[in-house]
Formats: sequence, structure tokens, C-alpha cells
Amino acid sequence: FFPTLNVVGLRLFNMYGDNIENLKHSNYAAVIPKFINNFKKNKVCDIYGDGHALRDFCYVEDLCYFIELLMKTRKLSGIFNFCTGKPVSINLLFEKIKKIYSKIQSNIKYPEPNYLKAQEGEIRFSYGSNNLIKKKFGYETKTSLECGLKKIIKWKKMFLQ
Repeated sequence: FFPTLNVVGLRLFNMYGDNIENLKHSNYAAVIPKFINNFKKNKVCDIYGDGHALRDFCYVEDLCYFIELLMKTRKLSGIFNFCTGKPVSINLLFEKIKKIYSKIQSNIKYPEPNYLKAQEGEIRFSYGSNNLIKKKFGYETKTSLECGLKKIIKWKKMFLQ
């Protein structure tokens, strides 16, 4: 007699959250901390390629809620995509951050991004389906990209000036 072992694996898609300050200088940093840092310092934002690449950005607080649900459920096993299922282009991400910063800063020095040659090996479309999490756990992420961006930009404005 062996007890059943439930194992859950998560594929995390483009996580972001409040503690992004240490990522801004890395060449491999996520685009959100780079854009926020550049807007904060009135520097130009670089976009590699045409900006139509799609990403599925997930707010880390949503992941915490899901992990709490997993700990309470303990019935299911499997590998699941943790994503919103709502991909956003890098151009639209830039516009969303610019819109938020335009309300904070009266003068945005670089309202348009600087387009650079696409990086070799860059994945053009990186997003997933969260249908299995919805079906098995009845869970959907709660935080829209715009709401999550407003949270972290407000946090940074209050504590990192």
C-alpha cells in the first residue's frame, strides 16, 4: 500500500511584481522593470524588433493566491500553465506604461520607443492557455496588466524616489 502523491508543476509566464528594482540593470531583465526605470529617469525605452511580439504578463500576487489554493486543494496532480491567456504586444505594454507615467510626470522626454534590430533567437509569441487551471481549479488570474502596472508604479513612486 502506497499513499497517493500529488505533484503540481507550473509553467510561469512573464511574472512581474513590486520588487523589480534589482532587475533594471541586467541585460536579461524583463521588459517591465526596464521600461519603468527608463520612464522614471526620462530615458528612451528600447524595443527589439517591431514591437508586435506578444507576451502574457502575470502579476505575482495572483500566483501567490493560486499557490494558496493549491495548498488547500491537495487533490490534483499535473502540469499547468500559469498565465492570463491574454497576450499583449510589447508596443501596447509601452503605451500602457507611458499612459500611467503621463499622469505622474507632466513631461515625458521620450514618448516614443527606440526600435532596435530583433535579437537573434527571440521568441516572437510567448503566451499560453490557462483553460486547464480554470477547468481543474476554477481559478483565473484577477489582476489585469493595467492594474498591476499601476500598483507597482505607485509603489515605486512612493518608496523609491
